[in-house]
Amino acid sequence: MQFITEPITKANKKSILKAAGGDEAIVRTAYALKQGSIDNLTAWLISMIKKVKNGEVTAPVKVKAAARQSRFVNFEQRNIDFTELERLELEQLKANMEQEENL
Repeated sequence: MQFITEPITKANKKSILKAAGGDEAIVRTAYALKQGSIDNLTAWLISMIKKVKNGEVTAPVKVKAAARQSRFVNFEQRNIDFTELERLELEQLKANMEQEENL
């Protein structure tokens, strides 16, 4: 039971394994449910092992976080003909100048 990071005595480890029926996988499942600090880890693990064996709790499921989507929508880049754009701007400029002369 090397996965238990807290210091516990050999006698407590034996008690935990006995509660799990010698099945270290059940102990690992119960330990995976641990959150925050627990005053008496051995008693807590034994009670969680009983709950796991009775099907009251199950192992936490690791869920991959959904990929974050950018709020920027990636539009396809426009193909711009700069020569044509310049020609159109010049036409519009000429039309504006002629309109001002006629006023």
